[in-house]
Amino acid sequence: MSGVLTFTVRGEAVSVNVRGRLGDSSGRLTLVLEPLTEHGGWITLTSVDEHRLAGVGRSRASWEPEGPVELQRQGADGRGARVPDEHQRRSRSLSTME
Repeated sequence: MSGVLTFTVRGEAVSVNVRGRLGDSSGRLTLVLEPLTEHGGWITLTSVDEHRLAGVGRSRASWEPEGPVELQRQGADGRGARVPDEHQRRSRSLSTME
């Protein structure tokens, strides 16, 4: 699969093309995304519940973003988002459109 992933860095929206693949890890849906950038990297996410995946992103370049990631399904009208808890405020929160 392929798509565009948008996230926030220092308050600015950043978009990157990604290539991904779905799999199974210990009976849980797993999504691996590879940003199509010069330095590469990857994001590995596993199913938390019906509408959320969580995991970690890694980069090969020290100046690119990395760390905890949460992907949450969100409707076209923006509904479905939750108020972030303390952990989510410290991590990047990523959203997809249905």
